[in-house]
Amino acid sequence: MRLKPQATTRQQEVLNWMVQFCLTHHSPPTYADIAKGFGLPHHNGMWSTVRSLRRKGLVDQYTLRPECLHYAVKPEALVKT
Repeated sequence: MRLKPQATTRQQEVLNWMVQFCLTHHSPPTYADIAKGFGLPHHNGMWSTVRSLRRKGLVDQYTLRPECLHYAVKPEALVKT
């Protein structure tokens, strides 16, 4: 059995933020939403973090509109804080 890679501290912060966003807005965040939530001026700052989360299998990507990428956090990624 192969274990899933663990999220780094920063990645876990982003995952936790994404969960809170989903609970508050009833929809997953976009790159721009995530960047804004972390006080970044542009969404490119979150791109590599979210990409790493996808590679680790902790989030799924799906597209509702071409200009709007959405992410859903997988249940196994949730960690109590």
